[in-house]
Amino acid sequence: MKTGKKWYTTKDGKIDRIQEIGIDKKPMPENKNWKECLVDTVSKDESLDWFEISEDGIILRKLTDEEYLKKMGRIDPRGVWYHKERTKPDVTIYDIDSDPPGDDYTLEPLLENKPYQKFDEAKKKWVVDTEKKDTAEKEKAISEKQSAIDNAERRIQRSTRAKLAGTATEEDERFFTEINAEINQLREEKRQLLLSA
Repeated sequence: MKTGKKWYTTKDGKIDRIQEIGIDKKPMPENKNWKECLVDTVSKDESLDWFEISEDGIILRKLTDEEYLKKMGRIDPRGVWYHKERTKPDVTIYDIDSDPPGDDYTLEPLLENKPYQKFDEAKKKWVVDTEKKDTAEKEKAISEKQSAIDNAERRIQRSTRAKLAGTATEEDERFFTEINAEINQLREEKRQLLLSA
């Protein structure tokens, strides 16, 4: 059973003082403009924006997060903010009263398991950056071709030395011809990749 009432005063749009007294009494001194509070959980320096207040100043109830954000005309800033250009670190906001980090950040989560992404302003979401993806895939393919060329050139060295020394066997000649054709094919494939890059 409730034995008293809660009263409060304000300063700069916030709760300044709180006093709980007997149910039939009012706080003293009267000149502090005490108003009644029907909310049990209220604290000093809490913004009045968080409450539903009657015309005569009685705090009726505390607003939910959604009601508060709607009242303030704000979006919920809590969560991980991703830099749209991915050139700055992500920013995590925990406090509902915090300001978002700026227009170059978004709360829209990144695409899962997609390494090449960009933020599409028109769609307001992350999309696969096909240009970056294609460039990276071509660079990878060129690098793989070069690696295969280097490997084939190492494998052909013994038969090349035997040919130069005049001691090449039929097996050396066959191996040299096969690997040399492989190297020429790989070089042509690499050239085509470079032309398309």
